[in-house]
Amino acid sequence: MESYRDGGKVRQRVIMCIGKEVDSKAPAAPALDSIEVLGAKSYLDYKILHDVATRLGLPVLLGPDAARILQLVYTQFIARKALYKLSE
Repeated sequence: MESYRDGGKVRQRVIMCIGKEVDSKAPAAPALDSIEVLGAKSYLDYKILHDVATRLGLPVLLGPDAARILQLVYTQFIARKALYKLSE
């Protein structure tokens, strides 16, 4: 699937079927070299870190800047190079 905007609305289109029947016909299996990963998004790892921080009471201890501080901490745990590109 690919997401795109059409007149301000987000729509999706099928690029290639790889697993389900379409119109009662099984799709042809794509060649592995034709599959390209364009990106990946992570969510659960940040959620787990935030749940641990919340249980430890860190948002309260860090005060009004807790969200910014914890975001930097989480990013440092998950992507160690994150602070090197902070200025960007």
